[in-house]
Amino acid sequence: AKDTPHDFFVFNNGITALVHDFELFDSSLIKSVTGIGIVNGAQTTGSLGELDPKVDLSKIEVGVRFIKCENKETVRSITRFNNSQNKVIQSDFRAHDTIQSRLREEFRALRIAEYDGGLRGHVFENKKNKIESHTAAQALTAWHGSPYDSYHNKMQIWEDDKHYKIAFNEVITAQHVLFVYSLNEAANLLKSELQEKQKQGQITSDERDLLGFLNERGSAFMTVHGLSGLLETLIESKVLSPYKIGFKKTVTKDHACQLWMNLLRVFSKLVVLLRPGTTGRLSNSGEIQKAQKEFIRSAGTIAPFMKSMTGGNPFEFFVKKIDNKI
Repeated sequence: AKDTPHDFFVFNNGITALVHDFELFDSSLIKSVTGIGIVNGAQTTGSLGELDPKVDLSKIEVGVRFIKCENKETVRSITRFNNSQNKVIQSDFRAHDTIQSRLREEFRALRIAEYDGGLRGHVFENKKNKIESHTAAQALTAWHGSPYDSYHNKMQIWEDDKHYKIAFNEVITAQHVLFVYSLNEAANLLKSELQEKQKQGQITSDERDLLGFLNERGSAFMTVHGLSGLLETLIESKVLSPYKIGFKKTVTKDHACQLWMNLLRVFSKLVVLLRPGTTGRLSNSGEIQKAQKEFIRSAGTIAPFMKSMTGGNPFEFFVKKIDNKI
């Protein structure tokens, strides 16, 4: 209103007001209004009312709806619905960018999972097969960036271009989204499984330690962060494209979660080393880095010995499902 008065009309949602009556000059011009009550537009009137008296208001136009209604139930509904609009969130603006649109198309073509891509009000056909974009963004941020941002700056992932590009690089594939998202979900599924074993009194001491870590706030994001640094050790190869690596095209979401859960079980005694990173709900970046390094060092040291075990490589089932492409 102060700096760009000509834009006020198009930037502002306007005012909705209930009135007792109004009089018209003709079919389009209002002559007078009696008994006005604003049901939506308090911020508009408040903002204009608080302007410095020296500000020229003559260039400001405000859209107003005057509603005359004598039905009390309808009046209550008008008031309720005019003040219950969905809040606009930043993912609404990203939902139709080239990255999200392409990812939705890829998921539809592959049929490995269903991805909403930030679309407001998307209805999943099968909830067990869903990949919810906000959780995916947090998991991808933990994998490629920091679990601190996953937990504390989850909306900035969509608002800030720098954060958004860390999660959704322009070359990211649906397979990679599923790869990372399913790890995050696997950590939560494993926690639920261990909680049930604890209730039944069947949990082992090692499992109790693992559950202690998984019960920490942000532990799933910390798990994602930790495993991201171990991947090249597991596949014994350089990751050719960080935003394309994933499971093979035939691996569905349910299968992907099972693969990750089984891998977490293989390294269960070492996963607990990530626990210090969850200090203060992932608020200590130093502890996060230290915990990840300790986990990678310990797991990376023991992995070669595990591969040479007489019973065979205990994580070969996982490695053979990886698609490491450019």
